[in-house]
Amino acid sequence: MQKTSKTYRLLFCLLLVMFAGSASAQHYIGIMGGWGGGMARFKPAKETGMEWGLYAGGLSYKFYSETKYVGGIEIDMLFKQKGFNYDISFGSDESYHRVVNSIEIPLIWQPHFYLFQRRARFFINLGIQASYNLSSTYARKSKTNGVIESGTYPMQLNRDNRFDYGLCGGAGLAFLLGPQRRVEFSVEARYGFGYGDILRNPNKYKGNPDRSPLDNINVFAAVYYRLGKGGIRSAASKATQLRMDQQLARSTLRRLNRQLEKGRTPSDTALLNTLPQDSTGRIPIDSTTIETVRLYLTRPAISDTLATPDSLSTSGAVDSTASPRPAEGQPASTTDTTQTKRVAADVQTTPDASAKTGNEATQPAPAAEASTGSQPAPAPASAPTTPGAEATPAATVTPATESIPSTPSQSHSAQPATPAEPQTTNQQAVTPPTSQVQS
Repeated sequence: MQKTSKTYRLLFCLLLVMFAGSASAQHYIGIMGGWGGGMARFKPAKETGMEWGLYAGGLSYKFYSETKYVGGIEIDMLFKQKGFNYDISFGSDESYHRVVNSIEIPLIWQPHFYLFQRRARFFINLGIQASYNLSSTYARKSKTNGVIESGTYPMQLNRDNRFDYGLCGGAGLAFLLGPQRRVEFSVEARYGFGYGDILRNPNKYKGNPDRSPLDNINVFAAVYYRLGKGGIRSAASKATQLRMDQQLARSTLRRLNRQLEKGRTPSDTALLNTLPQDSTGRIPIDSTTIETVRLYLTRPAISDTLATPDSLSTSGAVDSTASPRPAEGQPASTTDTTQTKRVAADVQTTPDASAKTGNEATQPAPAAEASTGSQPAPAPASAPTTPGAEATPAATVTPATESIPSTPSQSHSAQPATPAEPQTTNQQAVTPPTSQVQS
């Protein structure tokens, strides 16, 4: 009795530890069904046998704590058949069979560890169980003549015990399915060790055995669905992650060897070039190659596209004719030098804009009429034709009143563009007379 109380205290302490971390646990709900057999342990002993063909099934709920080595807990609500049989007398041809229909609630602690890169887990069941017997049937069978008598067994309060309790244990394998591993399919074997007697002791009913606890063995299959999005220690430990990466590296090496044996070119050519090959063309699978492949597979991703600096994109939007920037170590081209001087000339001519506007306003009307006529006025030989080259001579002429270039309308309506003369020639050009501009 003291040993039993110690066992219950230990299980109670384990439950407290599990429920303490249940706020961040992973919850499952599912259905399960099974098949098995049962037997009774009579005292005084009888020639008993296993009664097979008993069914069980119902609902199941479990959760796994994030605390390492604690595991999970499972609570089931099952309809379960228990049974037993024994020979009526030693060496007799007849036997007595009983099947008890009951509702059972087991409370199970379930430690586990993961397999196959956390896509499966092996678990062990240790727990307690309690049940209530609903009804029962009986049969008398003969090994030669079959069933002699059968029917419903009448449950009597002073003879039969409706309550039962005991311990349960077993082991199983669960597979995590789906892209998010939210579905679990498990197969397990469970043994129930009863402590309660199915028949009351002979002090209360004459003819009953002193002890008559029932034992059951069942094989269950269950399907679970994870309720929450959070996982059970979704991030593996460093040691587990290293083993998973090494297993993936071995699989990659085997795949490369299969492709090489078939004469195919592997898609991972960059990886293949870093691996040694023996005389037969195979890649040896050892610690060196495994570590090389592991580092290759776990390398950080590098983007193939380079971001364009804002300064380059802005200048390209303003001046579409700008030449590409020379590479580092190469001399700048002539076009880049000309563009630099052109920008400097524009800055120098900015203060003269007001003076230029005033001088243009004093010009006689015939110049404007000539620009709007059907025949455009011929452009001076030394007049620049591009917007960039137009500002260059304006910055170097001395008298502002005598060196007025043609108006913008005349410049744009001139003959087709001619190549701009070098800047040194424009700076030494002679200013055209005022009469030429008016004509």
